[in-house]
Parts: sequence; C-alpha cells; structure tokens
Amino acid sequence: MRAGDQFGAIRMLRKAQKTVLLDGNNILHLGMDNQVGTTALELVILLMRQQPQQIVCFFDANIYYRLHENGDIAPKARFSVSLLEEIFDLRCHEIYVVPSSTDADKYIIETLQRLRNARIVTNDRYRDYHALYPRLKDQRQWRKGVSIRGNRMFVHGHKAPLVLTRTGARAVS
Repeated sequence: MRAGDQFGAIRMLRKAQKTVLLDGNNILHLGMDNQVGTTALELVILLMRQQPQQIVCFFDANIYYRLHENGDIAPKARFSVSLLEEIFDLRCHEIYVVPSSTDADKYIIETLQRLRNARIVTNDRYRDYHALYPRLKDQRQWRKGVSIRGNRMFVHGHKAPLVLTRTGARAVS
C-alpha cells in the first residue's frame, strides 16, 4: 500500500488519533456535477480542519487530468503534488495519490481497516468490497456523506449547511 505514499500520508498516521479519510475524486466529481468545481472538496477540507483530527485525502492518479479538463490547472503545468496542495489547501503529508491503473477505493478501505478511529467522507458506499470487508456494511460506523442541494452543501454529522457562493461558502446560521 505504500506505492503512492511518497510524502508519508499513511506512514505518519497515528492509530489512536481520530482520522478523516477523504475520497478526493468522489467529492470533486460531486462538485463538478453540481457546477461548483473544486469548491466542494475545498470546503469539506476546511470543515474537517475545524476538528482536531488527522486528514488524508486520497486521489486516483487521473486527478491531474480531471483538474486540467475542468480548467483548474494551466494547460502546460507540470503535474505535481504541490498543485494539489495549492488548489485544495492540503499539506503534502495529507495527500495520497494512488499509482496509475489503481483504484483509490482499495487504498481508502485498507487505511480504514488499519485505523479504527477513522471515518471516510465520501458518497461511495463501496458495495464491491462488502464481501471482503464486512465493516463496510454498517455505514453509520465509517461513512459521512456529502450532498449539494441548490446553493447549499451538507456534510453528514455537521448541523449547519454551507451556502455555496461564487467566492466559496459560508455557514448558515
């Protein structure tokens, strides 16, 4: 599992500490599907930073191409983790880009198995993995979903929705 961990995202995790695993591509696709682009993932990261916890954001290797297609990366930009740091306000040790031709889901699930205090922020239910990982069947134990309705974004477990604007978001009181 260390193949894509060149910056120590997994190696540096402490088992006893609360951890949030972000399904980066999944949340990014939600934002793109709802015409808010990278804002959805940026806001989830910002929201997760409000709590004392470790963060690891997993990306499929195609993340750079997705961002390029969406206009978030300049056409001639060299793909690097520093681009992800800048776009999503992540630290390099919080980023895990899985090797090409590999699905990030397995890496996310394996990390969840290793860390009992971990939760995953995703809309994926990982049904293809239920037979191998029985823990996945009880989603209340590990999953926090994200949804966007109109100009409001909801993250399971957080009471106030975020209002999406052209310049980001704000909490609804």
